[in-house]
Amino acid sequence: MSKKILLGCLGLLLSLLMPSKSTAQSVTKVTIRNKDFEVVKILEKKTELAEFALHWEKKVKQKNEVSVKWLYKLDVSKADKGNRWLYDPAGWTRILSKKMTPIYKIASKEEFNKLLGIDDRPNTKSHAGAVLE
Repeated sequence: MSKKILLGCLGLLLSLLMPSKSTAQSVTKVTIRNKDFEVVKILEKKTELAEFALHWEKKVKQKNEVSVKWLYKLDVSKADKGNRWLYDPAGWTRILSKKMTPIYKIASKEEFNKLLGIDDRPNTKSHAGAVLE
């Protein structure tokens, strides 16, 4: 085997074994919007983005649909692209799409909501008139 092929295989092996960029490194900004699309908070500081990543990376894909109130939108921006996610303060999230997309559960919803600057208590002013999906 030539030295060039051996080095190429070694590089490929290392790229498979090494973890890719974490969410903390790739997320550059998170904008939280309420049901009226008003900005609630913007996460831009490295410490905020790192905390966001800790929660975001641990979200768990659910197998069954649940009853949710999509009261917030999370605009998650990365260097190369961004996505809008729907968010229920009960800890549920799903990417906004015309197609049906998986729903995920945030494990520490209280901590996550505090980071996002939102209130997860029912019947608050920010929840009035919410539409069930």
